[in-house]
Amino acid sequence: MYKNKKILVIGSGAIIIGQACEFDYSGVQACKIFKQENMKVVLLNNNPATIMTDKKNNYKTYLEPINLFVIKKIIKKEKPTYIYASVGGQTSINLILDLYKKKKYLKQIKLLGPNIKSIKNSESRKKFKKIMLANNLPISFSYIAKDIITALKIRNKIIKQTNNKQLSIRPSYTLGGLGGGVAGKKKSFIKICKRGLLLSKNNEIIIEESLYGYKEFELEILIDLKKNFITVCSIENIDPVGIHTGDSLCVSPIQTLTNNQFQKIRNISKKVIKKLKITAGGANIQFAICPFKNDIKIIEVNPRLSRSSALASKATGYPIAKISSKIALGYKINNVLNEIVNKTAFFEPSLDYIVIKNPLFAIQKFGYLKIKTDNQMKSVGESMSISNNFESALLKSFNNINNYFQNECYEKKNLFKKNFTPNPERIHNLYEFLKLGKKLNTLNFLTKIDSLFLNKIKNIIVIENKIKKQRHLKINKKTINLSKFYGFSDLCLACFNKTNYLKFINYRILKNLLPSFKRVDNCANEFKTKVNYFYSTYLNKCEYIQNNNKKKIIVVGSGPNNIGQGIEFDYCCVHASLYLKKNNYYSIILNNNPETVSTDYDISNTLFFLKPDFENLINIYIKNKPYGIIIQFCGQLSNFIIKNIQKYQLKVLGTKIKSINLAEDRKKFKKKIKKTKLFQPDSLVIKNKQNYFKKKKKIKYPVITRPSYILGGKGMTVFNNEKQLNKYFINAKLQNYPILIDVFLKNKIELDVDGISTGKKVKIFPIIQHLEKAGIHSGDSALFIPSVINNKIKKNIIKKSKIIGKQFKIVGFFNIQYAINLKTKKIYVIEINPRASRTIPFLIKSIKIDIMTQGLNCILKQNYHFKKIFINKYFFKAAVFSFIKFKKSDPILGPEMKSTGEIISIGKNIYSSYIKSQIALGFNKIEKIIIYNNIYLKLAKLLIKTKLKILVPKKLFIKNFYYIKKKDIIKKINKNTVLFISNKNRKKEIKIRIKAKETKVFFYTTLESSKLFLKSYIKCKK
Repeated sequence: MYKNKKILVIGSGAIIIGQACEFDYSGVQACKIFKQENMKVVLLNNNPATIMTDKKNNYKTYLEPINLFVIKKIIKKEKPTYIYASVGGQTSINLILDLYKKKKYLKQIKLLGPNIKSIKNSESRKKFKKIMLANNLPISFSYIAKDIITALKIRNKIIKQTNNKQLSIRPSYTLGGLGGGVAGKKKSFIKICKRGLLLSKNNEIIIEESLYGYKEFELEILIDLKKNFITVCSIENIDPVGIHTGDSLCVSPIQTLTNNQFQKIRNISKKVIKKLKITAGGANIQFAICPFKNDIKIIEVNPRLSRSSALASKATGYPIAKISSKIALGYKINNVLNEIVNKTAFFEPSLDYIVIKNPLFAIQKFGYLKIKTDNQMKSVGESMSISNNFESALLKSFNNINNYFQNECYEKKNLFKKNFTPNPERIHNLYEFLKLGKKLNTLNFLTKIDSLFLNKIKNIIVIENKIKKQRHLKINKKTINLSKFYGFSDLCLACFNKTNYLKFINYRILKNLLPSFKRVDNCANEFKTKVNYFYSTYLNKCEYIQNNNKKKIIVVGSGPNNIGQGIEFDYCCVHASLYLKKNNYYSIILNNNPETVSTDYDISNTLFFLKPDFENLINIYIKNKPYGIIIQFCGQLSNFIIKNIQKYQLKVLGTKIKSINLAEDRKKFKKKIKKTKLFQPDSLVIKNKQNYFKKKKKIKYPVITRPSYILGGKGMTVFNNEKQLNKYFINAKLQNYPILIDVFLKNKIELDVDGISTGKKVKIFPIIQHLEKAGIHSGDSALFIPSVINNKIKKNIIKKSKIIGKQFKIVGFFNIQYAINLKTKKIYVIEINPRASRTIPFLIKSIKIDIMTQGLNCILKQNYHFKKIFINKYFFKAAVFSFIKFKKSDPILGPEMKSTGEIISIGKNIYSSYIKSQIALGFNKIEKIIIYNNIYLKLAKLLIKTKLKILVPKKLFIKNFYYIKKKDIIKKINKNTVLFISNKNRKKEIKIRIKAKETKVFFYTTLESSKLFLKSYIKCKK
């Protein structure tokens, strides 16, 4: 039926807050199903870091901007029979709506999954409200506004109706709650409404009574064309309504509803789906329920696979995206096979365990020390924990993000300065208040968190107190088993017992206190299943049975998404696992990120859904007795476990621990580079705070600090004088010594070099050049291939890289960063990463060579084979940022990474490739260029050639150049503007950069990026 039929699948593009790699996971599953049906999958997605965009996964992959212009060209060229937009988040939904306006393009193409009517009914706040009211479906008091005057009238109206001044504002067609908020005061209300109207695709906001204090629930559902309906997963937010679901602690299955209440929201869901005309696929419905009067309100509906679909799949073991794709093709759900239980997919999963999702925040990257959580999402990643009791799942969830409940080993918080407004630390505060004896009723009243959850936290405190009575390893076997059953980590138990972490692990292993591994089978053990997807617990029968004689290899995953630790590493984990299976090894993955492909049930032979830390690694190692461990694909996470791996003499495949320490420890690294007679910037090694104050007189400014064993450039800062540097060492809570203080290499070109090595033979891949000069983190800088430096320097760099690979005894993957002085031709080695780097997927998509297979050959076969690499196009990797989620964040770049994702663009020359990267980031029409700093007047000749209106803070008698006072520039910034401004940390500039960010204006903060933009714009105007 579907053989050789083309299907155009729209991806979600770069990872941003609110739309992360969950959609890569769903997209990969969907594409697998379409290929199984012998369909030709044509993919539009420009995220190079995803498995979805691998060439071999699709008939054709378009690494192009996800916009109307591009999709029209693809449709014209490929002539697809079907189009599928369910796995691209809000990006694909918005694009389908734009395409629908050009009706001729959808005449010959069948839209699978959500139809246009259901999308409009669900996404337009106005239509959604109208349908709900017409069918007596319960929603809160709400009205639609398209301007501020109407919004203020609505405010007065709702306050009169409800006597509630707290109002919720939500824009239409935005993702992650962008532009939304809750306001009580009139001034705040106006601010949020203005921002919401600006960011809404159709300048529409819904204003409604705030339901803060109501409990929030989600149902993940599937429905086929014959109206067969199932609830795959039920999720309860531990935080009340008012906190975005992406930022809330969530638990599955629902804990605080009666069966009667659950059946009621399930029945309402059926009716909602029917009235919104949602057919053939998945949907997500959010509810609010008043804890006192059983009042139910529908919050919103996503007529597609949502952010929660990946979580629901991993929580239940039910492959939602696969089944949803089958249903979209017209299959009845009862005729679809669920591979996990080898039975029909037409049943609702049953859980005999508890799942908790915990969001991970990186607020310091956006210039914040504290934030309030509200209905606009701000977390950058999430972890998931599974256990057979709530207490254990909760403790595991916080351990997953290194945010431990038990703070005895950490700095004590001044609780009396804390309040109960929603924030990422609130559960910790409650834990400490309960320890002080505060009453549950009081805390329930102040936080609106259900007493059941507060009671569970209190249970943890009871167990903790019991453990503390038995100190110094006098703790008995029964108490350890009980504490492990309730989720206490080895680190916490060692702290409570005032003993060394490894000593405690030794003691536990000696007493044979090891976890049981239980299966995630989506049927609560009702049927026998063969799926090897496990979580750990204690005091239970182990369901993991070793019955395979193959050599076992553990691939350590990269954990939750974080800035500096993104999907690129999961990409490598997936390829490593598939390689192992193909080469007759038994692949074991250790990871706890529910968003990713690596934690799909069919990627490895066995998946342990646990935090990739040393405690879980040693437990799995003892259970499996593997051939070895691969730690080259877990990013900087490996630095937290290598010391313990070394002490326990666990077998690491690839580069040895000694070589890793040589590269990561700044002091050892400096000595080694000196021995190999390579250049480094002049530097000092600082062992501790006191050591700094002894050496500080030797420092010449400007300098850059480089701590050891860090993630995403954390703690790396440029300092221009002693006063600034003193402040850094006095105030910073530095744990990553030794710290290298380098002379800052101003105006030097920066390069990235990736390679693989057998230990004797080294292969270097095409050099990646940074657009911006040294000083901006490689994850944030625009990168391009091929490099435009001269051949003599290129050959010299390749030569030096091979020397480094051999001298550091690298086996497997490595990455080196260089800085070049083009005048003197001097090459400086900045740092070495002895593992797979963030740029590996970008390289693979650019040079179209299977680097992963050859790198793994180096690790396991001590060999590699490559054909000659030819590059006949230019490839740009542009960073994507989520500053807009934080109103007061200054979008300034530096040596510490801040981007959340990336896109790739391809062009015949450097100019077409670069302008495509800007279009992919949202660049559209341009009417004027505003110059804030006079340094950009060096580009006057190029500015003239643009034939645009140029506003400058200097009187110049040049055609199209107009004088503007600096104080008036902020008023002239609008959507059709490009701004050239410095990256200086001055108040006026900060204010203007924030305004540009808020109005989604393109701005450039370096001479290099501004120059290339102008050249590209001039050459590619058409």
